[in-house]
Amino acid sequence: MNPISLYRLYRLRREQWLPRHKLEEMQLMKLRIILKYAYNNVKYYHRLFNYAGVKPEDIRAIEDLHKIPITTKQQLQKLEPEEIIAKGINTNRCKKIRTSGSTGIPLSILFTRKDIEFYNLMWARAAMEGGQRLWDRFVYLKAIPPPRPRYWFEHLGIWKKQVVSYRYTLEKQIEDL
Repeated sequence: MNPISLYRLYRLRREQWLPRHKLEEMQLMKLRIILKYAYNNVKYYHRLFNYAGVKPEDIRAIEDLHKIPITTKQQLQKLEPEEIIAKGINTNRCKKIRTSGSTGIPLSILFTRKDIEFYNLMWARAAMEGGQRLWDRFVYLKAIPPPRPRYWFEHLGIWKKQVVSYRYTLEKQIEDL
C-alpha cells in the first residue's frame, strides 16, 4: 500500500463518521459524477438515459433515481463489451473478475488498477473496523485461488494473507495454511 493509498484509507475511515447530512451530500455529489461519466462514456447508459428521456443533470436528488430504468444483470450479460465498457479504457490493462454465479450465470467484470485499489481499500476499512490489525494474518477462501505475487507490505509482515481453495481436500487446505 503506497502513501497515497494509506491517505485514502485514512479518509475512508474518517468519512464514515461524518454527520448523516454530510454523508448524503457526498453520496449525491459522487452519484452525479458517476451518472455524468456513464452517460458521456458508456454507449449502453447513453442509450438508456435517452430512451427514458433523462439527462444526468435531471438527477438532483436520490428521489430522482426512479427516472432511470433499472438494468438487470441478465441485460448486461447480453450486451457486447463495447456497449458497456467506457470510452478510453484499455481492456488489455484490466483484470477480469468473474462472479461465482450463485444467482445464476456468472458475470465477468473488468477492473482497472484504480478500481482494484479502491476495492482493496474498502475491504481494508471493513477489516480494520472489525478489529483487524496491520500485523494480523488472514486467509481468503476461494473456489480457485489465483496465483498472486506478495505485496511489498506483506514481506514486512503487514496484512499477510493466504488464499486457499475451499474445493481442496481438508488435508490440502491444512497443508496450504
